[in-house]
Amino acid sequence: MSEPKRRGRPKKFAGGVDKKTVLQCAHSILETYGLEELTFRSIAAKLGVTAMAVKYHVGSREQLLRDIAAQTFEGIDASVSVGTPRAELRLLLVRYIELALKNADLVRFLLSTPNCMPQSLRDFTSQVKHRTQAINGGDPGNVMLNLLIDYIHGFVFAADAAPNELSLTLDQCLNSIDWLLDVMDRGD
Repeated sequence: MSEPKRRGRPKKFAGGVDKKTVLQCAHSILETYGLEELTFRSIAAKLGVTAMAVKYHVGSREQLLRDIAAQTFEGIDASVSVGTPRAELRLLLVRYIELALKNADLVRFLLSTPNCMPQSLRDFTSQVKHRTQAINGGDPGNVMLNLLIDYIHGFVFAADAAPNELSLTLDQCLNSIDWLLDVMDRGD
Protein backbone atom coordinates (compact mmCIF):
# COMPACT_ATOMS: atom_id res chain seq x y z
CA MET A 1 0.00 0.00 0.00
CA SER A 2 1.45 3.36 -1.00
CA GLU A 3 1.48 6.46 1.18
CA PRO A 4 -1.30 8.93 0.53
CA LYS A 5 -0.23 11.96 -1.52
CA ARG A 6 0.32 15.05 0.63
CA ARG A 7 -1.30 18.31 -0.33
CA GLY A 8 0.03 21.82 0.10
CA ARG A 9 3.53 23.23 -0.07
CA PRO A 10 6.48 20.88 -0.43
CA LYS A 11 8.60 20.28 2.63
CA LYS A 12 11.52 22.67 2.88
CA PHE A 13 14.07 19.94 2.27
CA ALA A 14 11.90 17.84 -0.03
CA GLY A 15 13.95 15.89 -2.52
CA GLY A 16 17.19 16.88 -0.80
CA VAL A 17 16.90 20.41 -2.12
CA ASP A 18 17.17 23.47 0.07
CA LYS A 19 17.52 27.18 -0.63
CA LYS A 20 21.32 27.05 -0.61
CA THR A 21 21.34 24.29 -3.23
CA VAL A 22 18.84 26.17 -5.38
CA LEU A 23 20.93 29.35 -5.20
CA GLN A 24 24.14 27.49 -6.10
CA CYS A 25 22.42 25.85 -9.06
CA ALA A 26 20.88 29.13 -10.20
CA HIS A 27 24.24 30.93 -9.98
CA SER A 28 25.86 28.19 -12.03
CA ILE A 29 23.19 28.52 -14.74
CA LEU A 30 23.55 32.29 -14.69
CA GLU A 31 27.35 32.13 -15.12
CA THR A 32 27.24 29.46 -17.81
CA TYR A 33 24.19 30.32 -19.90
CA GLY A 34 23.26 33.88 -18.97
CA LEU A 35 20.29 35.70 -17.52
CA GLU A 36 17.77 34.70 -20.18
CA GLU A 37 18.32 31.00 -19.53
CA LEU A 38 17.85 31.38 -15.77
CA THR A 39 14.30 30.19 -15.17
CA PHE A 40 12.60 28.19 -12.46
CA ARG A 41 12.19 25.42 -15.03
CA SER A 42 15.90 25.34 -15.94
CA ILE A 43 16.85 25.22 -12.25
CA ALA A 44 14.25 22.53 -11.57
CA ALA A 45 15.45 20.42 -14.50
CA LYS A 46 19.03 20.59 -13.31
CA LEU A 47 18.06 19.69 -9.72
CA GLY A 48 15.48 17.06 -10.65
CA VAL A 49 12.63 18.79 -8.82
CA THR A 50 9.57 20.74 -9.89
CA ALA A 51 9.57 24.43 -10.76
CA MET A 52 7.15 24.93 -7.85
CA ALA A 53 9.73 23.47 -5.45
CA VAL A 54 12.28 25.99 -6.75
CA LYS A 55 9.79 28.85 -6.36
CA TYR A 56 8.98 27.70 -2.83
CA HIS A 57 12.61 28.11 -1.80
CA VAL A 58 13.42 31.39 -3.54
CA GLY A 59 10.12 33.25 -4.02
CA SER A 60 10.17 35.41 -7.12
CA ARG A 61 12.78 35.56 -9.89
CA GLU A 62 13.74 39.04 -8.70
CA GLN A 63 14.27 37.73 -5.16
CA LEU A 64 16.35 34.88 -6.58
CA LEU A 65 18.61 37.37 -8.35
CA ARG A 66 18.77 39.56 -5.22
CA ASP A 67 19.92 36.56 -3.20
CA ILE A 68 22.51 35.57 -5.80
CA ALA A 69 23.80 39.16 -5.86
CA ALA A 70 24.00 39.29 -2.06
CA GLN A 71 26.01 36.05 -2.01
CA THR A 72 28.23 37.03 -4.92
CA PHE A 73 29.17 40.43 -3.53
CA GLU A 74 29.27 39.45 0.13
CA GLY A 75 32.40 40.91 1.73
CA ILE A 76 33.24 43.24 -1.14
CA ASP A 77 32.73 46.12 1.27
CA ALA A 78 35.42 44.93 3.69
CA SER A 79 37.51 47.92 4.58
CA VAL A 80 41.00 48.33 3.17
CA SER A 81 43.95 50.12 4.65
CA VAL A 82 47.06 49.84 2.53
CA GLY A 83 48.52 53.32 2.77
CA THR A 84 47.39 55.84 0.21
CA PRO A 85 43.87 56.52 -1.08
CA ARG A 86 45.13 55.63 -4.56
CA ALA A 87 46.39 52.20 -3.47
CA GLU A 88 43.18 51.58 -1.55
CA LEU A 89 41.04 52.66 -4.50
CA ARG A 90 42.96 50.36 -6.83
CA LEU A 91 42.58 47.43 -4.44
CA LEU A 92 38.82 48.04 -4.11
CA LEU A 93 38.44 48.24 -7.89
CA VAL A 94 40.36 45.01 -8.43
CA ARG A 95 37.97 43.25 -6.04
CA TYR A 96 34.96 44.50 -7.97
CA ILE A 97 36.32 43.93 -11.47
CA GLU A 98 37.27 40.32 -10.69
CA LEU A 99 33.72 39.59 -9.54
CA ALA A 100 32.07 41.62 -12.29
CA LEU A 101 34.03 39.84 -15.03
CA LYS A 102 32.71 36.50 -13.75
CA ASN A 103 29.17 37.81 -13.28
CA ALA A 104 28.50 40.24 -16.14
CA ASP A 105 24.83 39.28 -16.48
CA LEU A 106 24.26 39.74 -12.75
CA VAL A 107 25.90 43.17 -12.93
CA ARG A 108 23.71 44.00 -15.93
CA PHE A 109 20.64 43.00 -13.91
CA LEU A 110 21.72 45.12 -10.91
CA LEU A 111 22.35 48.18 -13.05
CA SER A 112 18.91 47.84 -14.65
CA THR A 113 17.23 47.14 -11.28
CA PRO A 114 19.03 49.34 -8.75
CA ASN A 115 16.56 48.52 -5.97
CA CYS A 116 18.02 44.98 -6.02
CA MET A 117 21.55 46.22 -5.27
CA PRO A 118 22.83 44.46 -2.13
CA GLN A 119 23.89 46.62 0.80
CA SER A 120 27.47 45.36 0.45
CA LEU A 121 27.69 46.95 -3.02
CA ARG A 122 26.17 50.20 -1.77
CA ASP A 123 28.76 50.30 1.02
CA PHE A 124 31.50 49.40 -1.47
CA THR A 125 30.46 52.31 -3.70
CA SER A 126 30.67 54.65 -0.71
CA GLN A 127 34.22 53.47 -0.03
CA VAL A 128 35.19 54.06 -3.66
CA LYS A 129 33.59 57.52 -3.50
CA HIS A 130 35.60 58.45 -0.39
CA ARG A 131 38.83 57.45 -2.15
CA THR A 132 38.04 59.40 -5.34
CA GLN A 133 37.24 62.44 -3.19
CA ALA A 134 40.58 62.08 -1.39
CA ILE A 135 42.48 61.80 -4.68
CA ASN A 136 40.64 64.35 -6.79
CA GLY A 137 40.28 67.35 -4.46
CA GLY A 138 36.82 66.36 -3.25
CA ASP A 139 35.91 65.01 -6.70
CA PRO A 140 33.44 67.81 -7.47
CA GLY A 141 30.39 66.45 -9.25
CA ASN A 142 31.71 62.90 -8.70
CA VAL A 143 33.49 63.16 -12.06
CA MET A 144 36.24 60.67 -11.24
CA LEU A 145 33.80 58.29 -9.56
CA ASN A 146 31.49 58.33 -12.58
CA LEU A 147 34.39 57.91 -15.03
CA LEU A 148 35.65 54.86 -13.17
CA ILE A 149 32.20 53.28 -12.84
CA ASP A 150 31.37 53.87 -16.50
CA TYR A 151 34.74 52.64 -17.73
CA ILE A 152 34.69 49.49 -15.59
CA HIS A 153 31.18 48.51 -16.64
CA GLY A 154 31.94 49.19 -20.29
CA PHE A 155 35.03 47.02 -20.00
CA VAL A 156 33.14 44.22 -18.24
CA PHE A 157 30.38 44.15 -20.86
CA ALA A 158 32.89 44.30 -23.72
CA ALA A 159 34.85 41.43 -22.15
CA ASP A 160 31.64 39.45 -21.75
CA ALA A 161 30.69 39.96 -25.40
CA ALA A 162 34.19 39.40 -26.84
CA PRO A 163 34.97 36.13 -28.56
CA ASN A 164 37.41 33.89 -26.68
CA GLU A 165 40.33 34.67 -28.99
CA LEU A 166 39.97 38.36 -28.15
CA SER A 167 39.47 37.87 -24.43
CA LEU A 168 39.98 40.96 -22.35
CA THR A 169 41.79 40.59 -19.05
CA LEU A 170 41.85 42.25 -15.66
CA ASP A 171 45.36 43.54 -16.39
CA GLN A 172 44.14 45.33 -19.52
CA CYS A 173 41.42 47.02 -17.49
CA LEU A 174 43.89 48.01 -14.77
CA ASN A 175 46.29 49.55 -17.31
CA SER A 176 43.61 52.09 -18.21
CA ILE A 177 42.67 52.70 -14.58
CA ASP A 178 46.31 53.26 -13.67
CA TRP A 179 46.61 55.75 -16.54
CA LEU A 180 43.58 57.64 -15.20
CA LEU A 181 44.98 57.63 -11.67
CA ASP A 182 48.33 58.93 -13.00
CA VAL A 183 46.51 61.79 -14.70
CA MET A 184 44.76 62.61 -11.45
CA ASP A 185 48.05 62.52 -9.56
CA ARG A 186 49.59 65.01 -12.01
CA GLY A 187 46.54 67.23 -11.77
CA ASP A 188 46.07 67.33 -15.57
